[in-house]
Amino acid sequence: MDTKKQSKETGIDAALETPECDSLDRAVFAERIFKIIDGTSQDTKMTIGIYGAWGSGKTTVMNFIKYCCKEAGHPVAVYNPWQFHNRENAWKGFVSSVDKGIAQWQEKKIGTLKRQDAVKKASAKVREVTEITTVGKVIGDLVLKPLEGLLEQTKHKVQEELDKILDDKRLFVFIDDLDRAEPDILYDHLMLLNEIVDLNRCVYIIGLDTEVASQIIENKTGIKEGKKFLEKIINWHFNLPEPTDFDWQEFFEREIEKADSNVKKESLRAIFVCLPRNPRKLKYFLRYIEGLHKSFLSRFGDDELDWKVLYLILLLNFEAPKTLKKISAYKHLVSDLETYLFAGEEKTADGQLTAWQKTLREISEKEAEQTPERVELIYRELRNAIELELKKEIKEYFLILENPELLTWKEYAALKQRLRLLEREKIKNELTNFINDSNNKKHIERVREFLKKLFEERHNLLMLERDVEIDEERTPIFDEAMFLLDICFASIEIEGLFQGNNPIFNDKVFESWYKSLAKWFKYKSTPQDELIRGREIELLNALASKLKRQALPILSVIYNHSHASDPDLRNELREFRQIYKDAQDELETALAEQILDKFREPEGIVILTSKYNKPIASFLFSEHPAFHNEKIFCRLKKLACEAKSDIRIQKNFIAYVKKLFYEAVDKKELFPISEATVKLLKKQDFLDVLWSAVTVNPLTRLTIYSLEEQRQKVIREVLDNDETRLSVPSWWFELLGDWKDKIGHNPQFKI
Repeated sequence: MDTKKQSKETGIDAALETPECDSLDRAVFAERIFKIIDGTSQDTKMTIGIYGAWGSGKTTVMNFIKYCCKEAGHPVAVYNPWQFHNRENAWKGFVSSVDKGIAQWQEKKIGTLKRQDAVKKASAKVREVTEITTVGKVIGDLVLKPLEGLLEQTKHKVQEELDKILDDKRLFVFIDDLDRAEPDILYDHLMLLNEIVDLNRCVYIIGLDTEVASQIIENKTGIKEGKKFLEKIINWHFNLPEPTDFDWQEFFEREIEKADSNVKKESLRAIFVCLPRNPRKLKYFLRYIEGLHKSFLSRFGDDELDWKVLYLILLLNFEAPKTLKKISAYKHLVSDLETYLFAGEEKTADGQLTAWQKTLREISEKEAEQTPERVELIYRELRNAIELELKKEIKEYFLILENPELLTWKEYAALKQRLRLLEREKIKNELTNFINDSNNKKHIERVREFLKKLFEERHNLLMLERDVEIDEERTPIFDEAMFLLDICFASIEIEGLFQGNNPIFNDKVFESWYKSLAKWFKYKSTPQDELIRGREIELLNALASKLKRQALPILSVIYNHSHASDPDLRNELREFRQIYKDAQDELETALAEQILDKFREPEGIVILTSKYNKPIASFLFSEHPAFHNEKIFCRLKKLACEAKSDIRIQKNFIAYVKKLFYEAVDKKELFPISEATVKLLKKQDFLDVLWSAVTVNPLTRLTIYSLEEQRQKVIREVLDNDETRLSVPSWWFELLGDWKDKIGHNPQFKI
């Protein structure tokens, strides 16, 4: 039988019907089982178990045994109990399957089975069943008569009927996917086989996942060992053998040859060691990949992505989607994927697991989608697959899954070509249409990807220019670089990029521009380079005024990259900050104003300081000139005065002072005392403003307790035991009561 033909006719999940397409030696296994059965006495009654996990090929083996049965002339009945959701219908289905199998063997015309059910109010259920064959009729009676106390008499009739029509043959009844049936149905059918239809000359062949079936039995009966229960019912069981590496490779090759031509088959071959060694799971994964290519991956060029990397991420998403989501959210795991070639495999304190292994194990155990070993295997292969120069950052591969509408290079090139034919003002109009269309379709990542690609292409052009030896060859490269800058200037003139709570031009887009500009700002080997560098600085300065509303996340990018782990990148960015100083000053001034505005918002300072952030730490806990200057100080004093009538402002000053005191004195248990914070607290005019706002209205006793402990620590360790520098109103000690002496006389006293 042609493999592709069978796949189309029966679907991707279809088990093989005949041995011609067998790649895993299931036919040999099935034939061996049939010969064992066939070698027993014809009068033997038996129940055979074919054991294997979901998707491992139980149905295929049963089909091959069925094929052997038919070749030998035995009647075959096929029954799938998982199709039924209650006992009555399941039993009807069993009788119907046996009846149909006998009828086909006798070459009788198969008609529609007619059944009528009625329930006697007194006790038992009575069923009137009209079957095609006499065997079907008596088996129907056999299933139902136990309710009427006539079991043995009915069994005798069934046996007589079977002996009469079977001659030298046996009836083979195949019961597949019993473990997928409702729990009550699974249990009832096992009991049915054991106590009711245990007939001579009948062979029942059952496909089971023993782990699942045992658990159902344990839950149903309370028996602790469900497998022992199965052993009492199933006479012989055969575990599906693991395919050899050679057989598995052959099966894999057969399957990928069926895949769509867009699928990158060499990339799949490269991750063969990680692919699921389960026939059904492998088929599902390959069809999953095929479906993604047909839906959106076909938009990406062959050289646009590292397909091996993407396929490994897709494999992890296919098997453990919640685990993958956690991995992509863990910054240090993403960093490990990007830098491990340089960072090495640092051991954890226990000396057994690497840092990434330990984190990965915690995630996979918590999500419980896959075994930690399986997740680690895929992750390790992903680490090994990431080359020195990825075609995209690893974060962008995660983004492809979350946002399939991402702009591809092909689409980017088409849009850029349209822009090339337009005048400057019309370029802005075309970009505006592109942005609005993407917004309407909720595809804002397309716009972000376009903005990032402008600088990716710029980087590629500059790399090309650096290697050019003839000046004439530089001219088209220079012209293209200037054209890209024109698009960038036109883009940032569009206000829609910077509006809303989730602006399109966000810190991620800024980061891609900023790093690229910093990398090349020193490259000025020709007058054209000087001109380009000047335009780039103009672009950043123009951009700064647009990004004031996002001052905190944008400054976080700038500050974080000034402390990058790569020393070369760190030095580049620090030097670049000097060039970019005017733009940065503008953003820092905006952030200072925004921090002051937070004092008027409920929990504003609490929220602002809840997570460590370099700009916030620099502004609030050290003497950063953007926040600690005359203009901001005057506004801070005005806010302190308003605290008398605005309880929100007073609460925010309390939150700020508590955090400031903690940074100065309590953190020393874990870190050295922050000299910058201590120095700030010694500025008496600044401290007076803060403390006046804290004590402007009476506080709750609990708040006073916590502040008094910190106050006394600051007085001792920062203010040279000068209590007048943090004096308190009379109501303070009245509310504090006798706790004052306990705190004052015991430096270690804790509230």
